[in-house]
Amino acid sequence: MLRHPGVARAVVGLIIGLILGIALITLIRVLAFNYPFASGPAVLFGGFGGLFGWLWGVGSFNPYSHEHHGIEHAIEHPEPTAVDHALEVVRKTTPELVETSKPFLQPLMLALGVCVAVVVVVMVLGMIPTPLQRVTTETPTASAVTPAGSLNLFGWIVNKTVFFAILSVVILVTLAILALVMGLVMGALGTQVEKAKKSPDAPPVEEPPLFRLIDFFISWVNDLLEGMRQSVNR
Repeated sequence: MLRHPGVARAVVGLIIGLILGIALITLIRVLAFNYPFASGPAVLFGGFGGLFGWLWGVGSFNPYSHEHHGIEHAIEHPEPTAVDHALEVVRKTTPELVETSKPFLQPLMLALGVCVAVVVVVMVLGMIPTPLQRVTTETPTASAVTPAGSLNLFGWIVNKTVFFAILSVVILVTLAILALVMGLVMGALGTQVEKAKKSPDAPPVEEPPLFRLIDFFISWVNDLLEGMRQSVNR
C-alpha cells in the first residue's frame, strides 16, 4: 500500500510529517536554546512537516508526476529503487556473512561473558559497604562508591548506577560490533588471499595511462636529481 502514491500513503505521510516536524523543533529548542515545549512553534513546524509528508504520499516528488498519467505508468512499470537494490544485495550477502561470522561467535561470546562478569563484580563490590570505601565528597550520594545519587545529563536526571550499567552495555555492544566487523573483514581478506594463491598466474597487462604518467614523472625527477648529483661531484 505504501509503495505506490495515493491517499492512503498521503495520510501516513501526513501523520509522520507532523510528528517529525514537532519533534525536530522541540529538540532544537531544548538542546540549542534550553527552551521548554511551546505549542506555537510545534504547530507551525508540524504543519510544514505534514505538508511535505502529504506531498510525498500523493507522489509529488516522483519524477513521473510531471508526465501525463505518469503515476499510473510508474505503478504499472515500477523501476527498482535504491532501497530495492540494497535489499537485493543484503539478501545475496547474508548467507555468506552468516557462514563467515560463525567461527567468531564463540570466542566473541566468551570475551563478552568475561567482560560482563567483571562489570558485575565491580558493581557489586562498589555497592557493598566495606572499610575500603571512602566518601570523596561531603555529600555521600555524590560519591563514586555509593549506589545512591544522580547525574544531571543536559537536563535529564539519571541515577548514576543506572547510567553506569547503560554505559557498560553500550560499550560492550560497540566493542562486539567492532570485533565482528574486523573479524569479517579479516576473514574476507583471507579468503581473497587464498583464492589468489590458487589462481593461475595472470599474463602481464598494460598499465593504465595514469600509472604510466606517474612512472614517467618519477623517472624524470630521478634523472634530474641524478644529473644534479653528478654535476656537484665534478
